[in-house]
Amino acid sequence: MTNPAQSPRSPVCPLLDKSRLQALLADNPLVGHFYCHAAVDSTMARGRALVMAAEGHSAAALHGTLIIAEEQTAGRGRHGRCWSSPPGASILATVILSRSCLPGACDAAQLTRLAAAVPVAVRAGIAKLLPQVRIKFPNDLVVEGRKLGGILLEVCGDAVLAGFGVNCMQETDSFPPDLKMPATSLFLETGLLFSREELLSFIMAELAAALETGFFSAAGDAMREYCETLGTSILVDMGELGVEQGIARNITPEGMLGLETASGLRYIHTAQVVRTWPADL
Repeated sequence: MTNPAQSPRSPVCPLLDKSRLQALLADNPLVGHFYCHAAVDSTMARGRALVMAAEGHSAAALHGTLIIAEEQTAGRGRHGRCWSSPPGASILATVILSRSCLPGACDAAQLTRLAAAVPVAVRAGIAKLLPQVRIKFPNDLVVEGRKLGGILLEVCGDAVLAGFGVNCMQETDSFPPDLKMPATSLFLETGLLFSREELLSFIMAELAAALETGFFSAAGDAMREYCETLGTSILVDMGELGVEQGIARNITPEGMLGLETASGLRYIHTAQVVRTWPADL
């Protein structure tokens, strides 16, 4: 991490130092190896291609494979929304997780726990540099309502692709003007330039810890602690299951959302949720 006496007006975005990143990840029990690309369509697409290329073989061999890119040309968030990423300004990554290597049975409950554990882990890694970062249920990382990053999970055969993006070096004019949620970056929030290699190592260390059986079984407890959505009236988009309105009252240890609706308290698997937004919008 750097703390320059005078931060530059426009932050320089150096490329990731692969050798340094390799050294920082050397002791991580989750990361077996990683790919670092200058530009890709998306890290999720690259992860999907790796899993499909291994079709007929166990996804366990790919467990912990990390894919990183300096730039995405077709990055997407949940609900097909575009993920804008100027070259070198963000952490753009996907990690391949084998469901057979995760705690618990390969069922909806496992996915719900994972949908809580991954945002919690990414938030915890960022919090080493920016403690006030919180989670907007289910998958946005925010600072006082400004979006700092996001998470995307996708089931792919026997694997789950866990994608995450974190805005690091952007200035205000780096973001598209038509964003529905105001965006921010580590640079905008602190005025400081941080090592992306170090931040990525923090996140991956937290993810490795979050996938340990003890933490994973109660990932929703940590999600509840850092979730800013609780206590607010929201609309929950569940895709083909429709939209539900209510007050977000609780997140169970297993990661289910307790939504108080007009017909009573309803518990929703986190993995079913496409997105949420304030009811007054």
